[in-house]
Amino acid sequence: MFRVALSTVMLTALATVSSQAVAAPIMNLSSPNDLTRLTVGSRVEIDLTLQGLPANDFVFVLNTRELFPSSLFQVVRDPNNSSGLTPGPILFDPSQRSNFNAASSLVAGTATGNFSDSSPNSSVAIAQNGLYYSFILQAISAGSGTISFDPSGTTYAANDTGFNLAPLPTSGSPLAFTITAAAVPEPSALVMAATSAVMMTGVGYGWRRRRRSADLT
Repeated sequence: MFRVALSTVMLTALATVSSQAVAAPIMNLSSPNDLTRLTVGSRVEIDLTLQGLPANDFVFVLNTRELFPSSLFQVVRDPNNSSGLTPGPILFDPSQRSNFNAASSLVAGTATGNFSDSSPNSSVAIAQNGLYYSFILQAISAGSGTISFDPSGTTYAANDTGFNLAPLPTSGSPLAFTITAAAVPEPSALVMAATSAVMMTGVGYGWRRRRRSADLT
């Protein structure tokens, strides 16, 4: 009876260790903006957040790629970072941000956020959850679609992968959006604006005429 109970405890412990060993972080795609109510000219922020990284686990390589329609959005690059992306707090060390910017980019239709703790220079690994990076898009045409992860470009290497590259689990993707044309002023507003312009022109003309008459006298 004692041996059976001991075996049960050991199996439970092994199952717990095993579940911890296969635990993997998750990369979440989100936006603080309401993507369903955009108009042409709107700017939106897209956030990539690392979640679920177990304590005492380290990420040595973290690659992500997001796709969006370049016919509907143009990129707004961060002037403070060569990648055009904005590194988040989990890249707290200057060497981490330097490696991130060297391997990342924001171009038409694609945002690529890559980090390695060994390239191009040696840096500390990622050891915490939080915002990985963000980027800005500006709506340029009416339409709808999605912003989503590219699975082939979303991978990581960490303790739990045996230091080998593996697919990175994701959540929040795809993000659906709708862009409508900019609001057109009401006809009455256009009439009022035109009337005001005519009145201001008349006032200006009258002032110049009086000024000229005064100068002649």
